[in-house]
Amino acid sequence: MAGTMMGALDLVGKYDDFAKGLLGSLTPMIEKAVGTTLSSVAQEAQATERERTLFEAGGKSKEQLLKIEETSITIRELNPDIKKDQAYSLMAKAELVHASNGLKYAEKASMLKYTTRFTEDDIMKMMSSIEISTGNESTVRQSNAVQYLSNKGGGAATGKFVESLAHFNLQNGNLLNTPEKMAATFVSIGNLLNDFKTYGALYENAMKMSGNGDLAAILEKHYKAQNKKDAKAKAAQDIATLNRSLATGEKETINIALGKLLMTFSSIKDQTLQQRAFDTLTGDAGDDMAKGLREVNDTATGDFVPEMGKESAYKVGNEAVNAHQLSAQNDAYYKTGQAQAMARNEAMEIATLYAEQMSEINTGISKAAEGVMGSFNSLNESIKSTTIFVGGVLILGSALYHIISQLRKIKDLRTTKEKFPQEETGGKDCCCCCDGTQSPSSKKKSKKKNSPDRPPTGEKSASNSGGPQGQAGKTTSRGQNNAPTTSTAGKKQPDAGGGNPQKEAEKTDGKNKNQNSAPTTSSAAGNQPGPDSGGNHAETGKAASGGWKKMLKGGLRRVPLLGTLLGVTAIAGSANKLDTAAQVGAEALGGWGGAAAGAATGAVIGSVLPGIGTAIGGIVGGLIGGMGGSTAGGALYDGIKSWWQNKTPEASAGAAAMKPAIQAGPAAPNHSPVGNSPGNPQPVSIAIPQVSIPLHVQGVLQDIPTMLKMLSDPSVAQRIKDIIERSLLDAIETRGGVTK
Repeated sequence: MAGTMMGALDLVGKYDDFAKGLLGSLTPMIEKAVGTTLSSVAQEAQATERERTLFEAGGKSKEQLLKIEETSITIRELNPDIKKDQAYSLMAKAELVHASNGLKYAEKASMLKYTTRFTEDDIMKMMSSIEISTGNESTVRQSNAVQYLSNKGGGAATGKFVESLAHFNLQNGNLLNTPEKMAATFVSIGNLLNDFKTYGALYENAMKMSGNGDLAAILEKHYKAQNKKDAKAKAAQDIATLNRSLATGEKETINIALGKLLMTFSSIKDQTLQQRAFDTLTGDAGDDMAKGLREVNDTATGDFVPEMGKESAYKVGNEAVNAHQLSAQNDAYYKTGQAQAMARNEAMEIATLYAEQMSEINTGISKAAEGVMGSFNSLNESIKSTTIFVGGVLILGSALYHIISQLRKIKDLRTTKEKFPQEETGGKDCCCCCDGTQSPSSKKKSKKKNSPDRPPTGEKSASNSGGPQGQAGKTTSRGQNNAPTTSTAGKKQPDAGGGNPQKEAEKTDGKNKNQNSAPTTSSAAGNQPGPDSGGNHAETGKAASGGWKKMLKGGLRRVPLLGTLLGVTAIAGSANKLDTAAQVGAEALGGWGGAAAGAATGAVIGSVLPGIGTAIGGIVGGLIGGMGGSTAGGALYDGIKSWWQNKTPEASAGAAAMKPAIQAGPAAPNHSPVGNSPGNPQPVSIAIPQVSIPLHVQGVLQDIPTMLKMLSDPSVAQRIKDIIERSLLDAIETRGGVTK
């Protein structure tokens, strides 16, 4: 049964890995096909559903919603840069501009947005103004007029300019009665306004005419011919409006004012009065000005042919469709964007269907999460605080684990550099190397001539001789004397096998005593003599008493608040204030956390007896937790410090003082534990000859600081230890080459 379950779990894991791998390989392909990320598709689908819901809330029927969906697809085919939710939003705005023909307005606006620099709002406002002014409802002709204005009108043809002049045309006899005629007239006016020379002449001459009374006389006669009441007052009002507009200094406002003036002159029926008005406005500006004014007048008053099949000097043809086809042909991204828009539309349908199918499951998950969080919020405040604290500790632990991992990498790198410095420096900064090579400083010293310590040519060092005796000789020489000695190849070595064995053993014992006469380091408690070795029992008692005092002081430092005060005192009297401050800080931080956790836990336990039980539990729990947390903080600091320095944590002083001295063990056996010992063990003497150690470097052994630095290297010390152990074992196992 267990094997079947494990096999099923393994199969599920493999399927999950396969699904993830398949999805990971298909995701880039799908995103390339839809032109965006899958998350963006989901967001667009959600926004589209929101826009569709607004249409439904507005009372749209199913047929109308279907028409809206079809129009959105057409909009995105005409302009792939528009998203589906933006298409829905555009249709909603178009219905505000034109209630009965809003979808067509939105369709034309999306097409003109791709081929002009106008915004969708400006396009729809211009189309509606042209329709209101001319009375023509064809969105095709309106869109052609807007496209013609964009192509030929220049900077003067703005949405506000077209809207203002279209309304002025409606108020003054509807002289421009077709979309094509209106577009052509506005382009002719824009040509005069876009040229700085003709624009300046128009501005200056209009100011002169309004100031010297010529404009007032022309307008008054014109209004009287139209049978308007108070013609003089209206003329004065129009002149005041013109002067205010010219005084603003805003280019668009001035363009609108001058355009209205030109349309007014073009609408004058009296040919003599009209010619006088245009001549006065031309002034001495020249032929360019006169030609431009004639073009405006001819376009506005002439017989304009709007039909697409007939030719005319001012013909406005199928501008919008032609411009869109040209843009689509020249845009390298148009077909790709169009295909991606259609693919994205299908993907959004899938996303919407998925959301509908998963609605119940997602709702259930959300309600379950709501229930869990609501249950947590209904818990007691102390329990919630404890849970939140534990969660924070776990998060902090995760962060500390990450930090420790990074520190371990840094430590390993530092250890590598210290262990192999020649890899970092090329061996140039080492005093000596493990393979026997010399440092550059030693090489310089070796070049000195006539050095008395330099071995003569042809000598062979005893350190190069093979066998255990050579290795033992190295150890003996190092242990007996720090001064350098030399030995020649011709010097006769002592015979290890000759003489009296008993005398040889006594000599060897004497040598060993002399060699081992140097003091050795003791345990962490200091060099304390044992009770059976003649030591002072009073000193041992003092050490134990001092240990109890240190333990008592350490215990008081664990008490909250009191430990902080003692820690400050310890920092003040410490030689290494930085290290002591760090340790006190770690203990204080651990004590604070332990006190908080202990107080919360104690309060929960003590709440069995409400009131006094909760208070006592909180106090006791806080005290115990504070002491435990302080101890843990100090131990954590010591551990991290020892780990960083590659040392084992040292025992506390109190524990070291209370630890009894270790007595000497039994004597070492006088025969090899692996040798074939005879029935009656016989005394064996081990003769370790005295061998000098020339290092082939003059001045090294005489340089005591350099030698001490070399011996303090852990690798050198370990190497010496290995040589001694191997030499002694070889000597014991081979009986030192001595016969009984």
